[in-house]
Amino acid sequence: MKTIVLYTSKTGNTAKYAEEIASQVGADVKPLKKFRWKKELKDYDCIVFGGWVMGGKIKGVDDFLSHYDEMHDAGKDIIVFAVGMSMPTPDGRKELISLNLLDLYRIRFYQVRGSFDLNALGFPYSMAMKATLNKMETDPSLTADKRALLELRERPLVYHDDEKVAKIVNIIKTIDEQRKSKTA
Repeated sequence: MKTIVLYTSKTGNTAKYAEEIASQVGADVKPLKKFRWKKELKDYDCIVFGGWVMGGKIKGVDDFLSHYDEMHDAGKDIIVFAVGMSMPTPDGRKELISLNLLDLYRIRFYQVRGSFDLNALGFPYSMAMKATLNKMETDPSLTADKRALLELRERPLVYHDDEKVAKIVNIIKTIDEQRKSKTA
């Protein structure tokens, strides 16, 4: 089985996850915008997409899923993972599925926690995030979670989700084994 891991990445965090997953399963890896659907799709059995999350939206997922019918009709296995700074939870996963309309598709979806460095965002994202954090600071009903977010202005969050990487790698390997047993 041949696999490709496609991704969008703003600060390099999602790219690192994509490269690590690809390395562990012997897959190709490239940015989504460099993938040539008509020319390259036929070369792969499993298509994995990773996008970064901002405001509940997975960047690049709409472009990726605009090719869903092509992938599905060609019998491709499809996996999507979303990298964000919040800790993955069942409710957070459901919200990402809902906001990104992932429940309309037959795909496997994983929520992965990533690192966050406000200074690595660049304009205009850093400006928007700083404005949001400044507004939160004056909120009298500030929760502990939101107070922790305010600390991101001074200290980047460094995190690597080994458990989710292992889960995604294992599902790709399981898909490969299932495909092999069908052809044997």
